[in-house]
Amino acid sequence: MSWLTDSLGTPGENAQLEDATFTSTMASPRVKLENYIQIFMRDCAVSDSQEAVLKAGVKSEMAYQLQKVLKLIALDVEYAIVNNATAVAGSATTPGKFGGIPYFNTVNKITGGAALTEANLEDAIQAAWKVGGLPDMLLCSGNVKKVIDKFTTGATRNMNYDNDKLKQVVNVYESSFGLVNVQMHRLYPDTRVDLLQSEYWKLAYLIPFKTVDRPKDGLMNGKVVTGQLTLECRSKEANATISIGA
Repeated sequence: MSWLTDSLGTPGENAQLEDATFTSTMASPRVKLENYIQIFMRDCAVSDSQEAVLKAGVKSEMAYQLQKVLKLIALDVEYAIVNNATAVAGSATTPGKFGGIPYFNTVNKITGGAALTEANLEDAIQAAWKVGGLPDMLLCSGNVKKVIDKFTTGATRNMNYDNDKLKQVVNVYESSFGLVNVQMHRLYPDTRVDLLQSEYWKLAYLIPFKTVDRPKDGLMNGKVVTGQLTLECRSKEANATISIGA
C-alpha cells in the first residue's frame, strides 16, 4: 500500500522590484511512502461437550473464548505498531509485515543517556517543530513514565479537590513548543520514547477484521478471526524519537 507526501519548502526573504519579471520554478515531485499489508489471524475451538455443560460465570464457552481471541488479536496489532522496525514484503514462504512506529519515526532522532531527561524531551519536540511538526502525543514504557512523572518544568499535575491530594503523575507535558499528551504503553521498550503528531498516523485496512465459522471437525466447533491492514505515516518529519539506555 502506498501514498504520497509533500512539503512546503524552506521559507526565505521574498522582496521583488516593481518591474520584476516572472520566473519559473520547477515543481518538485511528491514523495511516495509505502508499507506492506500484514495478515492477522487467531482462532478458537470448543467441543460439543464444552458448549453443552453448565459453566460457572459464562453462558456460552464459544462466546467466551471468542471474546478472548478478539482482545488478543487487538493486542497483536498493537504489538506490531509498537515493535515492527522493518517492513517485510510477503512471499509464498514469508508472511508480510507492516512497518510500525520505529520503521517510520527515523527523521528527528535524539540520543539520550542512561535515563530520559527533560532536556532530551525538549530537544526532540523542538527537532520536529523546526521542520513544521507539532507532536501532540508521547508514547513510552511504564518505567519511562515514572521518570517523566518526576519532571517539574513542564509538568501538568492533577489535583483531586475532594480530598486535597496531589496525584504525582504527569499526563500532559507543556513544552516550549506546545502541549503533549503523555501515554504509557505496556508493550513499549524502556529504551525508546516516541513523540507523534497523531493526525498523520492511521491504520489502513485492506480487509477489516471479521469472524469466520470453521467447518465442523468431528465434535469440535471453531471460529477464526482475521483481518488485513497496514500502518500509514503521512509525514515522517512531524515526529521525533528518543533513544535511551542503549
